[in-house]
Amino acid sequence: SGQRYRDIIYSRSDLYWLLPHPTREDLHRLEPGGTPEETVWIPQTGGDDWGGLYDKHFMSPRWLARSGIFNDLDLVTSGIAADWFSAAESRGIAKHGEGQRAGYGVNTEIWLHIRLMMAGLNYQRFPPMAYVTCVPDQWRAHFNAKPTTVKHRYSSAFPCTEQGFRFPSEHAAATEFADCEYLS
Repeated sequence: SGQRYRDIIYSRSDLYWLLPHPTREDLHRLEPGGTPEETVWIPQTGGDDWGGLYDKHFMSPRWLARSGIFNDLDLVTSGIAADWFSAAESRGIAKHGEGQRAGYGVNTEIWLHIRLMMAGLNYQRFPPMAYVTCVPDQWRAHFNAKPTTVKHRYSSAFPCTEQGFRFPSEHAAATEFADCEYLS
């Protein structure tokens, strides 16, 4: 029909959804502050922000995709990212991601927060409805096949559990909300 989508969703393909994804209208009813056409919606997982904002899933207005705010390569190679990190540091964002559970340096959660902050974009949180899922034997085989030099400290800190999830606080938050929603 030629009609464009209003929103884009960035999401990991290994998220397991316990409830259907809410629409923009559903989200705006949860948190009526701000303008829906200018709000980025990010799940509140109760601890997986790692000094920034949860980056495994978010919903944003489509126009942001064209704005270049999510084009990491251009932001880095043009020097804009370096300028933004300097500006963020002067605003109190921890230097090199130190503190706030991000003691190993800059991570993708901090980078998402800085991009939204420096672009002056509004973000709102919504209840967690999904968690990163995995198959333990497959995860271990994939992880163990990597050379020691590239085994990332975050990956080794959060191996796939026998219950089939990787991040305990994310899993707990999503299942708790889904249980409450199911009982209501």
